[in-house]
Amino acid sequence: MDVVTTTPPPPAPPADAVVPTAVPPPGTDGRRRDGRAPTAARPPTIELAWHATADGSCRWTVGATTVTAAVIGPADCPPARQVPDAATLAVTVRSAAAGAATPGGRLVASVRAGGGAVEAVGGGGGGVSADPAGTPGWDAVVADRAAEGRLAAALQTVVRLSAHPRAAISVAVHVVTSGGGGVEAAVLNAAAAALINAGVPMRGVLAAGSVAARASAAAMDAVDSDGGGGRLWVDPTVEEAAAATAVVTVASLAPPSGGGEGVVGDATYVATHMAGQLLPRAVYGAALALAAETAGGAAAAMRTAVERRLSSGGEAV
Repeated sequence: MDVVTTTPPPPAPPADAVVPTAVPPPGTDGRRRDGRAPTAARPPTIELAWHATADGSCRWTVGATTVTAAVIGPADCPPARQVPDAATLAVTVRSAAAGAATPGGRLVASVRAGGGAVEAVGGGGGGVSADPAGTPGWDAVVADRAAEGRLAAALQTVVRLSAHPRAAISVAVHVVTSGGGGVEAAVLNAAAAALINAGVPMRGVLAAGSVAARASAAAMDAVDSDGGGGRLWVDPTVEEAAAATAVVTVASLAPPSGGGEGVVGDATYVATHMAGQLLPRAVYGAALALAAETAGGAAAAMRTAVERRLSSGGEAV
């Protein structure tokens, strides 16, 4: 029997949290430098089944950010890693910036989770450098391992591991380029779309969205629902994320069918992640709501990509 486990949003920071002085907005007149309104997300380009030998794959592109994901499985699992009543899920996240720091390196973190075994596995095939300090790209390696843990936790919540006892499901994600920002959400979206493409049973459509928030002491309790005149930026670019106090990413689970862009009432929070400094309560709540709405748009884009692939007779689209 499947047990649905969800991760509620973390408690909001206290309203009296100290935040830095506001920085100038990226654009003028409430618009952003790329012409978008504060609450407008960039439409993703989704290519399913791009990998010839994987059971499922996705290339997810937003602006100058491209993330690929490939899924192998459900497949035979080595006896030492088998779980009697569930599949074992192995997750790898690798960025181009980390490549130089891990020539043949491998990092493994395995955790038992309800209903299966979940592993975050660093790619490669040798030992980790004995003296990583100062190694070019090592910070990216550490960031990749943290991303693996977050992705593995989110996927374990929604993949029906009990549907394939003693099997193995491997998810390999590669951050090809990150110049457009939004990597945290793109990693999860690419992995989720690849799992759908592979036909792996899931409890719904998993998708993520990000919002950059810029706060000041004067704005602690004064954020408008429409983005606060530039204080909240949906689907931020690298420049917007750097100018923000924090970037909030929400992963949500939409029902298996129905819904659409902006329809998030039936979605369930799976995980949240905040990179940066503490946000005032009002700013944090507004950022969560906008990120969840953005995740709903990403889920709708996945459905459209799957429908387009089915209508094309299963060809890569």
